[in-house]
Amino acid sequence: MRKELQIAAALAALLAAPALAQNTTPTAPNAGQQTAPGPAPSTAAAPAVGASGGLGFLDAQQDEEMLASTLIGTQVYNAANDSLGEINDVLLAADGRLKAVVVGVGGFLGLAERDVAVPWDAIGVSRDQDQDLQLRLEVSREQLEQASEFTTVAERRAAEQAAGAVQNPPAAGLGTPGAGTGAGGAVAPAPVPGATPPAPAQ
Repeated sequence: MRKELQIAAALAALLAAPALAQNTTPTAPNAGQQTAPGPAPSTAAAPAVGASGGLGFLDAQQDEEMLASTLIGTQVYNAANDSLGEINDVLLAADGRLKAVVVGVGGFLGLAERDVAVPWDAIGVSRDQDQDLQLRLEVSREQLEQASEFTTVAERRAAEQAAGAVQNPPAAGLGTPGAGTGAGGAVAPAPVPGATPPAPAQ
């Protein structure tokens, strides 16, 4: 009988152990007690885009698309089919979008021609039956010739440097260092080291 009671008590203890483990709340570690460090957060960077993956590279130009090089030299016409000039350059905005086209206006064979920047949004783009590019601008030739001339940053800087040179010309009459000045203001050549100086003229 005693043996059966011992076995029953042991079984009860085994069955009660999991319940006690679930209801037990973790206690904070004592001061100075070291705990095992947890797993470090992952610092792996996101996988980089491959040489050809995810960037959307283009394989070919489509029929309805045009290259910037195609614009250079293309004639611009108005509604009366008058030639206004040809595109000499394109102007890109700070964000990279096409802002304007620079049209060479007036002159003959490039002589006395002046550049006028026309907003790209004002240009009508179409194609003829041969799919050649056609550009149209709803202004007269006289209006375009009277428009303000377009200047580039390089041209403005060159003009500013030229104006500064006119306002501050180099000092005249300065000879080569070490050279003397002869009669009439002429600059005499510098003496050669080791040579006998010439006798003064009588």
